[in-house]
Order: sequence, then structure tokens, then C-alpha cells
Amino acid sequence: MKEKRIQDLMTLIDQKFVIQVQDSLVTAITVLGQSISQKGVAGIVVIDTCQKPVGLLTFQEIIKAISPKTLPADKYYGGWNISGFLVKPLLWEGLFTQRLKEEMNSPVHYWMKTINEVSVKDDETLISAAEKFTNSGSNLLFVLHGDNPVGLISSDSLICEMCDLIDIPLSQSVELTG
Repeated sequence: MKEKRIQDLMTLIDQKFVIQVQDSLVTAITVLGQSISQKGVAGIVVIDTCQKPVGLLTFQEIIKAISPKTLPADKYYGGWNISGFLVKPLLWEGLFTQRLKEEMNSPVHYWMKTINEVSVKDDETLISAAEKFTNSGSNLLFVLHGDNPVGLISSDSLICEMCDLIDIPLSQSVELTG
């Protein structure tokens, strides 16, 4: 039996879940929420003014956008290294809402991953997708046919394929050992 290829597990790009590079994070959050609830896909395609896909935005990039800005512990400021000091904000209460309000109007192109960072070819093996997931840090990849984006593949689809290969029904409950 021949192993499946990326094209066998991909989901076609749905034009309802596409945003423009200049759209705000508010638009992205709205469309991403719809994509998750309607299709179960936790990412949206970002297109340029010519309607060409140029990037991908997932929940990971949105969370990164609103993450608190802390000082890196390995840097020196005025001759001082801050590694011995508390670098996280002292008051976390309300910070989630504050960071969202600060970044909600920023354009998605600041946060998206480019098509070159997160793409695989449709006829490639599943192990090449696994490698790209690992190297890109993304849970969703563009699938290209030639140079044209035709679909998306998620890390979830690889997990489902693993379950199929080792004959574990997805509906089967598993007893966890501690």
C-alpha cells in the first residue's frame, strides 16, 4: 500500500475565510473564530491587493501579537544585565484586555507567517509536512500545486492519519496513566 501524500489530507482554501494584508487583528479574530466554528480550521489565508495569497494567520500569531512585551534576559541595558531581576509585569490583572486593545487595529501583515515560511507541495510525503510543521513552528501549512496555493494541511490531520495507520478509531476513549 502506497503512503498517502499531502494532497490526500489537505482541506481546500475556503474564500469565506480569507482576509487582506491591511485588515486589522479585529477582522482576523472575527474571521478566525468563524473558521474554527464552521470548518474546524484554526487559520486563515491572507491575500494581497491582487487577491494573491501571501501569508497565513493562525491563533498562534494572534496570541503572539497580544503577548506582554518583556525585556529579554540576555540583553544589557546601560551596562546592566537584567537576568537577576523580575522581567514579567508585576500586575497581570487586565493585561490580556489591555494588550488586545493596543494591538486590535494593527494590520495582520505585521503578524502573519509568509507563504514561503509555511508551505509544502501537494505531492510531497507526509514526513515532509511533519518536518515543515516542526521547523516553522506553525500548526497549519499552505499546500501548493506548482506555485499556486490550493489548500491547507493541519498538524491535526497528521495525528488523525497516525490513528488510522495504527488502527485506533478516533471515537475510542483512551485510559491515561499518570
